[in-house]
Amino acid sequence: MLYYRLYGDFYYNQVSTSHGVFGAHQKRLFGKEGGCPCGEQLEAIEHILLKCKIWGNERDYWPKSWLQKDISDLVFYSPFKKGAIDIFEKLMSSRLTS
Repeated sequence: MLYYRLYGDFYYNQVSTSHGVFGAHQKRLFGKEGGCPCGEQLEAIEHILLKCKIWGNERDYWPKSWLQKDISDLVFYSPFKKGAIDIFEKLMSSRLTS
């Protein structure tokens, strides 16, 4: 019997599960303030990846059509996955240094 190991990515798992260091998850689980540092809304995955002005530079190279789609339509698209991982790596790094 053959077994195949599935490999995940720590940062991308936060996108696909909605569990992580971002405000919406922290508010839901721990009752912490869930607002985004940009001041516009709750810091949820869709906001971080598609709307937040803090991460606008990282989205500059993305096709504009991505910004009109739902996260659920993009999560299995490899180029989007790479971009999302880049943003979440930077987000995590900024939380660890602040």
